[in-house]
Amino acid sequence: MKEKIKKFLKQNWFKVGLLIILVTPFSVSAAPGAGIKPTSIFYFLDIASEKVSLFFTLSHEQRAQKNLFYAEERLAEAETSAEEKNSDAVKTAITNYESNIALASEESKQVENKQKAGELFTSITDNISKQQEVLSRVLIKVPEETKETITQAIEVSKKSQEEATKQTAELNSEIEQLKQEIIELKAKSEAETIKAGTEGLSVEEREQAIQIETERQRLQAEKAKENTILFSQEKSQIAPPQKVQSITLPKTQSTQPPVRKTYPIIPLGDISNLSKIQQQQITGLYVEFNKVSDLQFLTQEEQNAIWKPIIDKYITEQSSRILYQAQQQSAQQAELDRQASQRAAQQAELDRQASQQAQINAALQAQINVQREKNNEMKALTQQYNTQMVAFDQQIIDITTKYYSDVAGIKTRAVPEVFRQQDIQSAAIKADTQIAQIRLLQQQLYLDYSTKINAFQ
Repeated sequence: MKEKIKKFLKQNWFKVGLLIILVTPFSVSAAPGAGIKPTSIFYFLDIASEKVSLFFTLSHEQRAQKNLFYAEERLAEAETSAEEKNSDAVKTAITNYESNIALASEESKQVENKQKAGELFTSITDNISKQQEVLSRVLIKVPEETKETITQAIEVSKKSQEEATKQTAELNSEIEQLKQEIIELKAKSEAETIKAGTEGLSVEEREQAIQIETERQRLQAEKAKENTILFSQEKSQIAPPQKVQSITLPKTQSTQPPVRKTYPIIPLGDISNLSKIQQQQITGLYVEFNKVSDLQFLTQEEQNAIWKPIIDKYITEQSSRILYQAQQQSAQQAELDRQASQRAAQQAELDRQASQQAQINAALQAQINVQREKNNEMKALTQQYNTQMVAFDQQIIDITTKYYSDVAGIKTRAVPEVFRQQDIQSAAIKADTQIAQIRLLQQQLYLDYSTKINAFQ
């Protein structure tokens, strides 16, 4: 029955997948989880419905987002299958995960809007970082024959992350270049406006107006540069500095720039109790913080409002990293303990088998020794029997020889024939009697020998 269902799904996957797409809404904002498992006969249908959904999605941006969502779902399936010790299901889910990640990267490259493409690649980088944590957990749970597949998936994930990071950097560079071009065009346009607006002013008034406008443009350029750096590094969400008020040039009188009150920059504080790496990282953040335009014109409360999110984000990231490392070390130690326990159990089993084999060998050796003693006794008994039988045979031969010698002597006697026949008959009877007695002794010896041999056997 299952084979018939599989055959029907494979033959009609597009129609059935389309039906599921029409009756099931899709939302990339939903948290992905392990739905239909690879071991289910409907898993092929699940994959087919995703392909149909991608087929009817025309936007490259939405295709990339869907592939990211499907990739996270594949990882959830892999983690569930790893907990169930199903290696084949883990391999199937990981293969589909690699395909989804590759498609997400390719679709992101097709997005024409540079800013949206940059956001997509940033999202891919963040998602891959989270997915690598899941892959690390799966790597611990799967058996040895599946670890190679998980390791390969981690390498593919890292390559995709590097590619996304590279694409993000290139897009940020292009965006920065476009912003710079816009600033230059705007400056050119404003310069022409200033030139037109300063007509009729004295030379000193015109130079002062141009100097004021140049300073304003410099401040705007520094502000744009700082915003670009903060955007590319994604260090924090810093509130933009106050905009420089546009300067209205007088036509008859020179205008002095307004005097703004300055405030001291908030100090970094004592960080000597931190490690050298943490000191360098926090010092780097503080240097970037000092580059915020118009920072000296902000009160300490306003400066703290900018600095606090930066340092809070750094502390959160450090805490998460330390917690993750602790979890990894705990998992690795648990795995080492499990392997040590398994090796101890295997060694105990080997010792038990060796002890059992030693007992069997000792029993066999004892049986061999007993059998060897029996064989030696049987051999000695046989030799004794054969010696006695040979002695009896020799006695029979001696009796027979004596009989024929006596008969020859009787025949040479000078007596009547009748007496000679009587003497020969008497000698024969005597020899037969002696031989019969020896035969009886041989039979008795054979019976005794057979009884002893049977007792040994």
